[in-house]
Amino acid sequence: MTRGAWLLVGLLAAGALFTIAPAELLTVPAAVQKLAYAIAIGERGQQEIGSGNVTRNNPGDITDNNGNLLSYDTLADGWADLYHQVSLMFSGGSRYYWPGMTIDQMAQTYDGTSKWNDLAANVAAVLGVSRSTRLVDIA
Repeated sequence: MTRGAWLLVGLLAAGALFTIAPAELLTVPAAVQKLAYAIAIGERGQQEIGSGNVTRNNPGDITDNNGNLLSYDTLADGWADLYHQVSLMFSGGSRYYWPGMTIDQMAQTYDGTSKWNDLAANVAAVLGVSRSTRLVDIA
């Protein structure tokens, strides 16, 4: 499916409305969806993610190699990139993340600023787990 062909729908997940690309859900593991959603809430907040009106269509505040926030043509493109990044965290295919990392360690690397503590707390709260939970243990 091409990026332009994505159809966005709202789904109720973990008690909150968020926007995703439904055709891709069949290939995106539940753990990836959960962590991506938790990161999006941690980065952009419940209200913005729930509204579907996400700044720069970038729910994960993903940056380029120079630290500049990326802008996506569509929200589906932003979610797809976030799903891809999170998939690499779980698969061990990332240079920066590995499945045995804790949420705290992931947040330190992901945020890269002194605000990583807030991200870790928000991600853990959304997932209903402790900050010492390893990525591999998110189900």
